[in-house]
Amino acid sequence: PHPPTDISSAASDVYKRQGTDTLGPIGAELRIPAALEAGLRSRGIDPTTADADDMVLGILQLTGSAVTPKNDDTYEALGGGKRTLIRVVPHRGGDHPELDDAEVRRFAADFATSGADRALLISGKYAPFGVYDRERRDPRARYITRERVQHFIDAVALG
Repeated sequence: PHPPTDISSAASDVYKRQGTDTLGPIGAELRIPAALEAGLRSRGIDPTTADADDMVLGILQLTGSAVTPKNDDTYEALGGGKRTLIRVVPHRGGDHPELDDAEVRRFAADFATSGADRALLISGKYAPFGVYDRERRDPRARYITRERVQHFIDAVALG
């Protein structure tokens, strides 16, 4: 004979262990070369606690791009003779961990009317599947989302 199990208590315990939609600092997931890490730190960016956008914008500046804010979530980068529209979509506590398709559509529309040579959407959220199709249709626009920040860092380190 086993004692009766309080199912609601067990379910509550499982729910608490599952966590939330909160994503931790992306720096804990990345391998950053020492020289790049030192460069970020020299700009006041701590890679262990930085958001994806701070890290990517810092790396762009380290590689010679002049990054200028246009409004709360939009920047322009000038480098290599090209003008790049940059949109930042942060992940805030309680947000869904995947980038909303409405944000992707807004970014694509803004890029189409911007006159920029290329565009980057930067987010600490995960990319929805649709961004792969969008990149195939317009390779001038890139989506640097949570699962792609490491690839961005690797490309910069090798380039």
